[in-house]
Amino acid sequence: MKAIYETITPGHYKFSARGENEVIIIGTDYDHFGLEYTRRVSEKEVTVTVKLFGRQTDLPEAVLNKFKEMCKALGLKDDLIVILPKGVECDPTKV
Repeated sequence: MKAIYETITPGHYKFSARGENEVIIIGTDYDHFGLEYTRRVSEKEVTVTVKLFGRQTDLPEAVLNKFKEMCKALGLKDDLIVILPKGVECDPTKV
């Protein structure tokens, strides 16, 4: 499936794939981390995902705190914020 990305502003994109998607890069220092917000609207539901990407397996506590604060500011509760163990991929059936 090929998606065509529409650039709204640098770091803000929209595309259609399994619904209408909006992706915003909400923070980065370009050397250590990036924070991404994604909102998908499909026929059945609206899904919000916030992702923290790191260039290293150990990120400073301040970066992890910024990630958690951003999640909470978007209305996500503590039990919905998951920090994956190092070297492990997420298994949606266990979250």
